[in-house]
Amino acid sequence: MFCTAGAGRSPRATGTCTSATARRGEAVACTPGRVETSRLVGLALPHPSGAGWASTVPYATADGHLALRTWNRPGHAELATVTATPEDLTLTGTLHGAETTGRGYRLTVRLRDANGPWFHTHCRLEPDGEFAADIPLDRLADLQPGRRAVWDIALTPYAQGRALHPARLFGDLPQRSRIDHFPTAHHAVPPRTFTVQPHLTADHSLALRTVFSTRPRPADGPAVEERPEKHT
Repeated sequence: MFCTAGAGRSPRATGTCTSATARRGEAVACTPGRVETSRLVGLALPHPSGAGWASTVPYATADGHLALRTWNRPGHAELATVTATPEDLTLTGTLHGAETTGRGYRLTVRLRDANGPWFHTHCRLEPDGEFAADIPLDRLADLQPGRRAVWDIALTPYAQGRALHPARLFGDLPQRSRIDHFPTAHHAVPPRTFTVQPHLTADHSLALRTVFSTRPRPADGPAVEERPEKHT
């Protein structure tokens, strides 16, 4: 089994493992039969160690080999929904992991640049771990450094502790960035339109692509995500 850690980051630690067997002293990649992952659908049990989420999803690679996608996050914010209006984006989800218990969090939006701008917004937390936060699009537009940008999202604790990047790890999908599609928000900044497109990164964390354009803003009204059917 050969494993590659996802940039060695923690708590966003992600890895990919390729299965192999030895033949005449050489490693030979395994070819899977049917990869059965239905038991992972809806599975949201806490890790015995108290980690926020630790999971392994087997899958067949594009060249037909068996591989495993793994996650191990001491604290985790599982993203549930993203709703878009002309004024804001609303995120909801649940916190997991012993280290998240009793902590207060705020939502931080940061330009994907070491020296870029950032801002905090209020995060509503329930005793059962559910969270919700609104991202005001006017503040995001005010900080936009140019025509296009990418912003990363995190729940940052008020006290010392790890930041949690809202992500979708539950379920049986090894790669969700091309499957989960979120509603686009269009905010008027006359004479331009500020467009915000939420998306999932390679490690399933939420991020925002933003762009200023001169296209007319679409009709007002909330937009919600169209969720794909679960694999069974």
